Amino acid sequence: MRKFRTGMRPAVFCILSLVLLLVAGSVIAAESTDTGVLRNKLLIVDGKTEHAVMVGERKFVVTEDTAIFNIHGKQIPLADLAVPCEATVQYRLIMDKNPVVMRLQVKKQLPGATVSPLLHLREK
Repeated sequence: MRKFRTGMRPAVFCILSLVLLLVAGSVIAAESTDTGVLRNKLLIVDGKTEHAVMVGERKFVVTEDTAIFNIHGKQIPLADLAVPCEATVQYRLIMDKNPVVMRLQVKKQLPGATVSPLLHLREK
């Protein structure tokens, strides 16, 4: 009976070590997916809501850390962004979540651009 317990120790140690390695690997992977991939693209912003801009059917989240610049390079709040517009958008892609806008620089106003989200939503 004594030999059985002694023989179990290395097996238990190996199993615990394996579990710790798997947990550590998943924690590291989770941290890297939360930070996401940073992208920079020229996009057409079709619409906006209180906390996001719309590019086609896709929602890009705007946070309080998002920097939005008008066509003249002056920083503006989301409420003053006239849509539709062509803009260079720097955003963070996070798996299974909406992209988060880091910086948005308006390059060109498109015909019918307005700052009122209600007018834009009514037209669709």
